[in-house]
Amino acid sequence: MPDFDTIMTEYPICPHCGTQDDMLVDVPLKERDLTEDGENDIYACPACGKSYLCTLHLQHAYSAQAEPLERKNVKPEKPRVQISDWYIQNQSGDKENWQQLVGRVFDHPTVGSYEGGKVVRTPMLLGIDFKAKIAETHNTYYILGEPDVR
Repeated sequence: MPDFDTIMTEYPICPHCGTQDDMLVDVPLKERDLTEDGENDIYACPACGKSYLCTLHLQHAYSAQAEPLERKNVKPEKPRVQISDWYIQNQSGDKENWQQLVGRVFDHPTVGSYEGGKVVRTPMLLGIDFKAKIAETHNTYYILGEPDVR
């Protein structure tokens, strides 16, 4: 997999060739294909023509008031989980090939806490940034510890 920074970027960046898709610069958010935080769609790169999954991450600003208002549409943020002794495993499905991480986690909101860690297989990788040491799946950001060197 090429080493392009495709996680949490200002515009979609093709994970195949590294081209930044800045065609969205002048398009108002309400007119774009993706408008909700965490929403994703398959995009075709304007340069290489290959398809990739693009997920929208919205930045937030906060306001506070002395008396709380009613909470509406509370959407949980993806948890960040440390993974060690990890490696990338290629998978093939009916229609596409994909990759996942296999590694040891010690504390995960859905897997639980384990002394000595628990080996997990992540869902499909949406992207991985080796410089920032972070990998993204649909429901979790994995902070990359030491890889498996076997």
